[in-house]
Amino acid sequence: MRRLWHILSGNSLRSERSLASAIRSTKALVKFCEDHDGVEKARQLRGVLASLEADDRLAAARAFKAIPFGGMGSFADWIPAVRFENETAEYVEEVFVALTVQWYELASSLLISSS
Repeated sequence: MRRLWHILSGNSLRSERSLASAIRSTKALVKFCEDHDGVEKARQLRGVLASLEADDRLAAARAFKAIPFGGMGSFADWIPAVRFENETAEYVEEVFVALTVQWYELASSLLISSS
């Protein structure tokens, strides 16, 4: 019954082709954050991910909007730690930026326009 309500109320994400991409992108960013000591960032992302995987558009949008994106202390205000011998500080910073930009664009287009 709950699934039917999601679909009929417009709260379902299943019809969106970008849902799978948003889930994959979120998982990649969570893994990067966990691997590079961004535990709090991974926790914030997991809230979005759980809602996306549950097909709950409203909860996903709320979790997404709860993540600060501008200014000091924001999601992007972080220098990831170098954790592997094949990494440099510049490399991990650029990978974080690339993953974050891709994730933000996918998630915001899926969640902000629809909430």
